[in-house]
Amino acid sequence: MDVKLEVRVHPGAGEDRVVLDKEAGHAEVWTRARPENNQANLAVLKLLARHLGLPVSCIRLVSGQTSRKKVVLIPDTTNPKPKTANLPHEK
Repeated sequence: MDVKLEVRVHPGAGEDRVVLDKEAGHAEVWTRARPENNQANLAVLKLLARHLGLPVSCIRLVSGQTSRKKVVLIPDTTNPKPKTANLPHEK
């Protein structure tokens, strides 16, 4: 099951930084990117992905496109989906 993470964003900060509280289900992200032309949103997704060790394509912004308070959806990596390539073929 995917995890919803509440994120508080600080665009235009002096540094890129992520503080994650997994138990509380929220994070704070500071980014140098400005909140113009979706730059800060993309930077937040990249920073979260790097912090979590996931590809950026796995993390989705589900709400808060124009707000400092956002919700992102992160895949549950503790329960991997079964690989179908190793299943025997039916005849």
